[in-house]
Amino acid sequence: MKKVLVIDDNEETRELLYLGMIHIGARPILASDGREGLELARKESPDLIITDMAMPVQDGFSTLATLKSEAGLSKIPVVVITSKGIMESFIAKNQSIKIEAFFEKPFEVDVLLDKVQELLGI
Repeated sequence: MKKVLVIDDNEETRELLYLGMIHIGARPILASDGREGLELARKESPDLIITDMAMPVQDGFSTLATLKSEAGLSKIPVVVITSKGIMESFIAKNQSIKIEAFFEKPFEVDVLLDKVQELLGI
């Protein structure tokens, strides 16, 4: 079963994506901030990571930079969910960091799940 790490400080978003991952046959792993997300990524070796960018403790920007710089994590596909302005600013400053997809909040769950299935090949 494919593992999907969801990193988001919003409990409703985590719950929504948890249920979505179960629905498509993936195993969800949940984290409420970037620091916890990185710990779980190192421990669980997920097949895909979905992350918000604006979070307390450790935001998605530094989390994504760390993910893409660590040998054991750098190849994991990443889907970003956040506000359009935040992501456009990040992309402009960090063009070398590759993400597989970006979804602007509020996002359509079915469209995001379709992308997750495509990326996971399920």
